[in-house]
Amino acid sequence: PRTSQAMDAVASGGDGLGGAFSASGTRPQRSDFIDLGHLGEGSVGAVTKVMHKTSGNIYALKVVDKARIIGHQLGEQLLAEVKTQLKLAHPSLLRCYDYFED
Repeated sequence: PRTSQAMDAVASGGDGLGGAFSASGTRPQRSDFIDLGHLGEGSVGAVTKVMHKTSGNIYALKVVDKARIIGHQLGEQLLAEVKTQLKLAHPSLLRCYDYFED
């Protein structure tokens, strides 16, 4: 399994924390998104442009290799980064709207 973070990628996409994800009262799942293309890769995962099926909002979905996180004992660090990103709101940084685990 992989750990994923849904992050806003386009200014006109996403309506902010409490948007499409909290409206239904359920946590997002990978199956809630349609892949629109590969955006890039990092040392522990890849980022894909996606569209939320229900809202039509466009996001960047960061998929992190769970085995690599566990193997390098980075679970606490990843969770700390996610919690920090959930609180950040800056025009020069991507906003993390939610996260989920497959």
